[in-house]
Amino acid sequence: MHTSKRILHFLMRLCFPALGIRLTLSALPLLSAPAQAQATSPIPIPRPEVVQAVTAEIAIPLQKPNIPVTQKRMELSLREAIFIGLGNNRTIETACILRYPQRYNLKVEEAQFVPQFSVSGEFSQFADRNQNTTRSAITPQAQLKTPTGAQFKFAWNNGGSIRKELQGVSSIVEVTAEQPLLKGGGTEVNLAPLQIARLAEKANILRLNATVAEVVGAIIFSYRDLLLTQEELKLAKLSVQRAEKLVENNEALINAGRMAPLDIIQTQADLENQRLRVLQAMQNLATAKLKLADLLALKLDNPIVAKKNTVPGNITININQLIPVALANRPDYLGQLNTIAQTKHGLIRAENEKLWDLKLFARGRYGLESSSHSNFQNVSDATVGLRFNLELNNPAPQRDFIQASSNREIAYVRLFEIRQGLEKQIRGTASEVRLLWKQIKLAETAEELARKAVEVELAKLNAGRSTSFQVRTLEDRLRDSETQLLAARIGYQNALTRLDLQLGTTLKTWGINMPNFKGNKERCH
Repeated sequence: MHTSKRILHFLMRLCFPALGIRLTLSALPLLSAPAQAQATSPIPIPRPEVVQAVTAEIAIPLQKPNIPVTQKRMELSLREAIFIGLGNNRTIETACILRYPQRYNLKVEEAQFVPQFSVSGEFSQFADRNQNTTRSAITPQAQLKTPTGAQFKFAWNNGGSIRKELQGVSSIVEVTAEQPLLKGGGTEVNLAPLQIARLAEKANILRLNATVAEVVGAIIFSYRDLLLTQEELKLAKLSVQRAEKLVENNEALINAGRMAPLDIIQTQADLENQRLRVLQAMQNLATAKLKLADLLALKLDNPIVAKKNTVPGNITININQLIPVALANRPDYLGQLNTIAQTKHGLIRAENEKLWDLKLFARGRYGLESSSHSNFQNVSDATVGLRFNLELNNPAPQRDFIQASSNREIAYVRLFEIRQGLEKQIRGTASEVRLLWKQIKLAETAEELARKAVEVELAKLNAGRSTSFQVRTLEDRLRDSETQLLAARIGYQNALTRLDLQLGTTLKTWGINMPNFKGNKERCH
């Protein structure tokens, strides 16, 4: 007996060191109890301090469980969700950040007709084997370009040099003016880059509006997906309740001897299927919450709940009125009009580049200069002339002109394509809105009739004039009718939102004024 206990003790310590020690301390006295009268030598038990040291070394320390604090439900209306998205959405934030360099590009182009000032200077020391020369110069300068292409330059040249005993000092003002007569001349050509920059700024604002409208649309669709999954979960739970009542009803009929026990099996199976649908609806709900929280840039564990909204009434749609609205508000259509205007200015510049380079110029110098052997002398001279440069066989200007002409023609083709696509979208969505409204009315009638059919069939079942199979079949149809009605209502609202996006009126619909919109970046407008 002692040998078996020693072997057991050894194996437990070998295979499970910590558990072996604990078990031997508790189990071995029980094993040795019957034989204590015969045993003369005690079983060797580790000292308490040894056991404590071993268990402290290998035991996992208990930590306080990290139990998440239950958060209150975050109930949001659709307008509240849009407001949060405008302030937090990362796509809008990125678009706002890009607005600063875009606006600065326009500022650079507008500064080309503003006087530019600069100061240049030099200080140098020259040495060779014969002499050392020290030179210094500082020249304030100013230049101005006018919309006609004329350029005026002013330079005040101040300099001096020291070379052994020789010294030289000069202070001369030089003014030059140059006016292109053919290539580069005229307000239309010189204002073209500024006009292109202004049109590009308008296009950037339109793109920002389109980005914000797309994000608002995405938030609306995601919000309604959440609302849809919430209602689907409610419908699934109602189906479970109806299935449970049917099982209870069947059990009562079986107890009363009015139904065979085997007939309840299919009803119980249907109950489990309904419970499975509840789990699937819960998963869909969790996915919808994550998607909306991501769009709103909220914490992903926020318990977002969509407030139930009412379905709008029937909206009369007139295609002939909607098309002009879209042409006046669609960012892509208005942006393409800007592109056409840009190609017009680009064509003007390309055509001007084909002309001769002929310029009228004038230059005048006024000031004083002196050397070590003479006093200050006045400097006064003026030059007027005509300068030209003829490129006899350079094909690049003609290439650029052909490219600019092609870009303009392609821009018009793209405009017609956008207009036709716009009309196609609006006509399709308008037809969808009409059909979905009719579908809502039919689905409401179907749901009401299916509910009454279930009530009648349950009464017949209680009277022994129907079967559980027939009740389950009608309840399946009721569940399908409820789902179809819910999908039709959400689909109708989504179709109206798509139509709003296609008309380019989403920001107006929700009262979002972009010139005053700051979001989370003040440079966004």
